[in-house]
Amino acid sequence: KVGETAKLTAVITPEDTTDSKDLKYESSDKAVAEVSDAGVVTAKAAGKAVITVKVTLTNGESTSLKTSVTVKKAYIKLKKANYSVKKGKTVALKADVYGSTKKVNFKIANKAGKKIAKVTKSGKLTGKKKGSVKVTAYAGKVKKTFKVKVK
Repeated sequence: KVGETAKLTAVITPEDTTDSKDLKYESSDKAVAEVSDAGVVTAKAAGKAVITVKVTLTNGESTSLKTSVTVKKAYIKLKKANYSVKKGKTVALKADVYGSTKKVNFKIANKAGKKIAKVTKSGKLTGKKKGSVKVTAYAGKVKKTFKVKVK
């Protein structure tokens, strides 16, 4: 997922070889996944990339190995499938974001909804009058809109 890292480890056999082992890492799409000289892959954006490690020995022989990396699109998952609240009462909306380092915040999705409920950025939703309100959970550019029923 975006922002995550993983370390690639190349094992050269035989382990006791006296040849110098020169490793070079390369990504086919640096916008999706970057790889450092030490083999640490960092997910940058959703998509696929091929990471190639080229091993060159002192005698000039070389070989390349490839591995595919798939970076999943970031998403928000609600802690509960359905939220509801009684008029005048408050409920805590909770959600987790996957594939992003941003914090989840909440807002009423449209003007009409603000007459039915109010919500804080941290997810404390208070029902004002009976109805259904659309709420948006967001973390940076990642968004999920869902309905909350006010009884």
